[in-house]
Formats: sequence, C-alpha cells, structure tokens
Amino acid sequence: MKRNFIFIFLFILSCSHTLPPPPVNFSNKPVVIKEFFLGPGDELNVFVWRHPDLTLTTKVDPWGRIFYPLIGEIQLKKMTVLDLQKRIQKGLSKYLVNPQVTVSVKTYRNLKIMVLGEVKKPAVFPIDRPITITEAISLAGGFTLDAKQTSIIVIRGNNQNPTILRLNLKGALSKADFSQNIYLQPGDIVYIPPSIIANLERFFKRFESILRPFVDLSVGVLIWRRVEEW
Repeated sequence: MKRNFIFIFLFILSCSHTLPPPPVNFSNKPVVIKEFFLGPGDELNVFVWRHPDLTLTTKVDPWGRIFYPLIGEIQLKKMTVLDLQKRIQKGLSKYLVNPQVTVSVKTYRNLKIMVLGEVKKPAVFPIDRPITITEAISLAGGFTLDAKQTSIIVIRGNNQNPTILRLNLKGALSKADFSQNIYLQPGDIVYIPPSIIANLERFFKRFESILRPFVDLSVGVLIWRRVEEW
C-alpha cells in the first residue's frame, strides 16, 4: 500500500510541475447572471401583469422543480431565467390573452465554486454574482506561502468532458496585469498547486499532517529529494 501511495503522490507532483501550460484563449467578458442555470434552493419571483393571483415567490425544490398555478410542475433542468419566463408565458397563454410575465431571482442558492490546494481556507463557496478568480482566492483566505501562483488550474464543465485552464496570476498581483484574471462560472474548481521551491520545514509539517498515516518520515526525505530534482 505504501508503494502504491508514493507512486500516486509522485505522479500528482509531476503533473503539477512538469506539464507545459496548454494554449488557452482567455476572455474577461463578465458572466451574465441571467445566463446561469436555475437549480435547487433558488428563490424566484414571478410577476404576471394585472394578475396578482398569479404573482408569487417560489423556491426550487431539491429535485429542480417548481409548481405554478394553472401549469403545474415545471422541471428547471438546464433552464435559465429567460427560459422559465417563456415557459410560464406559453403555459398561461392557454388561459390568458398575451400574458406579460417577468421572472427574477430573489436569492441564488445553486451557484457555487470550489477553491482547493495552497489557500488558507479551501472550501466550497456560494456566490450570488459573477466573480473573478482573484476574488475567489480572496474568499479562500489568499495564497499560502507555498502556492505556485504561476500555474493555477481551473477545471470547468462536467466530469466526462471538462475544460482545463492553466493561469498565471503572479502578474495580476504584482504588476496589475489582469489579462488572465478570468471570471469564474458556477461549478468551477480552482486548484492552486504547491511550488517546487517550497520551504523544507513547511514541507515536512504538511507531510506530517497529511502523509504520515500512509508512509514514514524516511520516505518523506526521498520524496523531497525527488521534488528538488523537478
């Protein structure tokens, strides 16, 4: 088991330090809230002009549904605010002449990002607006001393076919170069890898807390020597 764990650990380190950054076209175009998909926990305001009986506030249930008068159950999977607005308008057209429907989001509960790796408070964070990657790192308490700011990884999309971006934020923080300070999308995973020149003492503290259940300190020396080679 020790041997397998060491191999996996070394493989992860090698991937984070030796692979060249893939070419990526970056865009600072803000993500528009109305383009976000609705999901469980979101609170919605539905307004129908001149029909107060059809104007209400509702909450998306854990299965991604709402129940609306005269229409019944509406499944919101892959549906934006505008999609829902059109769906309600179409459903009410059977009973009303040219219904004027407006849908807005009172509270977003479904928008989350994850920040992992060399930050002070790695966690899953709910968001209620588009934020940049530097804002996300700030939410996570900022970089640790061992963070490799020149090779930050963003994993975006579904598990079967994710898009992986590699960003260099060192310039954004030291030279006010925000060309790669991209806006995150709901569901993005941000990973900050450790630097290959991390302090030896800090390395062993992390090794003690994370790796000791699996391997002993003598193996840690060998791992550190291997890291220095990279």
